[in-house]
Amino acid sequence: MESSPKSWRNYVEKQAKQGKRPQATFSRFRARFILAKNLESISINGLSEDTTKAYFVVLRLTLAFTALEALENAIGCKNQIKVIDDRLASQIRSRHSKMISVIDKSLSYNGSKEMKESLARFTENESDDLLPFVYGLRNLMAHGQFTPTNFGLTKAPLRINLINELADATLDALDDRFSLFVRKL
Repeated sequence: MESSPKSWRNYVEKQAKQGKRPQATFSRFRARFILAKNLESISINGLSEDTTKAYFVVLRLTLAFTALEALENAIGCKNQIKVIDDRLASQIRSRHSKMISVIDKSLSYNGSKEMKESLARFTENESDDLLPFVYGLRNLMAHGQFTPTNFGLTKAPLRINLINELADATLDALDDRFSLFVRKL
């Protein structure tokens, strides 16, 4: 069974009471959310299982980011959704300096000023917003710079699990933000 955003049915009902159908921008968010939430695996011929798992988790995180972009577009809140998880933030700061370094380098080439500042606040322990990592990994994957070896993911099940948890945290933040929006309709 697909996992839609938890307030989707409520949104559809509210739209119907007004004689409307779900807006296309919200349907796009829902479709991207469902894809990221329900993607369980990928198969890549010619690559090892470890390399395939690494590409899978970064692809899933990339899809979660596209759902974030779609929701921001639908509700008109550009750059306002945060991905807060203090446990993951602490874990990244204490054990994953290589990830921070690669993301920092990616943001220095492709990131906005706001995203660079957000990463700096994160590394200085002033913020637990994980969005710079989600954005940075998405950029690495989408622009073809990501490799599992460079990111230290081959034969690294803990890092692979961490990225999968980042995708889950992103989807949870989106689910909560969409629910807040629906409650205010």
